[in-house]
Amino acid sequence: MPGKLRQVWRNIAVYAWNHPWAKRDRLGTYLRILGWQLRTAFDRTPQEVAWVNGARLCVKKGQAGLTGNIYYGLHEFIDMAFFCHFLRPGDVFADIGANGGSYTVLAAKVAGAHVHAFEPAKETQGTLNANIALNGIADQVELHPVALGREEGERRFTVGRDATNCFAENDDPSASLVSVQTADSALCDKGVVAMKVDVELAEDQVFAGARNLLQEPQLAAIEVETLMDGVREVIEDAGFSERWYDPDVRDLRAAPGQHRSHNHLFVRNEDLVLNRLRTAESLHYGKLTA
Repeated sequence: MPGKLRQVWRNIAVYAWNHPWAKRDRLGTYLRILGWQLRTAFDRTPQEVAWVNGARLCVKKGQAGLTGNIYYGLHEFIDMAFFCHFLRPGDVFADIGANGGSYTVLAAKVAGAHVHAFEPAKETQGTLNANIALNGIADQVELHPVALGREEGERRFTVGRDATNCFAENDDPSASLVSVQTADSALCDKGVVAMKVDVELAEDQVFAGARNLLQEPQLAAIEVETLMDGVREVIEDAGFSERWYDPDVRDLRAAPGQHRSHNHLFVRNEDLVLNRLRTAESLHYGKLTA
């Protein structure tokens, strides 16, 4: 099966059928997929689309992470629903590896939080800025065009990989040079209550530079995509425990449930977290509610 057809098959026949939110309105999901494909068949310019709870997205064809939100409502349903349910107006959220801004928009526009968004890749900073402007949240978002790592300095960073850009080998001639800060230097004393870390297999470097941040008592929730060697130990040594969120019943569980999560969730002060989750307003996308 040719690559493009295989991608369409995966979107329609596999992922859309099984996505924990989108499968509740499969017809609507299929129509959104078809509508997007028709809309962008001959137009690769950025398109503005309605999203969750009045938020909007600026997306162009080929931006897989963002288009997944158009298709399924919340591409990473459990993880995104968790932050929408947990965060409150005035909270401080750190989006480490912000890419095109899905989590930044949810945190700022939908939940009303203040966001520190870290995105070193110039090719995605434009989309991130467009989504910040489109949603009128510029006064709630501080964009940091840097990478976070184990120490201050500069590193080579890949280009041309969209959401999968990452630290590159120093002798890679195609890579760009980016500034690197530590999470401690960038975020300590900012009042961060929750953070998402998605940095393409550099999670160990982020947490190596976040040991003081992890000790701040108001920090209650961390989602991390990949548990590199030692990352779990660093987080758990700071008093966090891994939990699995069920958005349907607004509960945290000690073992995985029926829904698949893209990330690992760690929480501290679980009673406070649960109270927030259970008293949050609902999310709406077409006929879908969570």
